[in-house]
Amino acid sequence: MQGKTIADVLIAYTDGVAADALKAEDYLAMFPEHREELTALLGLVTQLRRVLRRVSPAPAYRAALHDDLVAAARQKMRPALTIQESPRRLRGLIIGAAIGSTVSVAAGIIATALLRRGALQRSQEAPSP
Repeated sequence: MQGKTIADVLIAYTDGVAADALKAEDYLAMFPEHREELTALLGLVTQLRRVLRRVSPAPAYRAALHDDLVAAARQKMRPALTIQESPRRLRGLIIGAAIGSTVSVAAGIIATALLRRGALQRSQEAPSP
């Protein structure tokens, strides 16, 4: 187990404690270069294992989770509904958009021409000093 970090050793020890495979002394012997740091950390892991107990979810929760996961999987497998516009309606929309654009451009041109004409008339009527 060359090049193992302390985190790797702790993970291996935690997994080993769960399986009752090796004792803390075995890990300290396998990694003498980390003995000082590992002594306290392995003791802490051992204490945590004694205090913490394995928890499993209630059967009702497991059944509800199963049903939710199955429903989500079915939803993903269901083909997506696509609504295709009929070519006739699509053509009508395009023509309507074109007419609307033309009307707005024409209105803009007319408004600009009227404003310019009004400004020109006012400038001609203004008395010169």
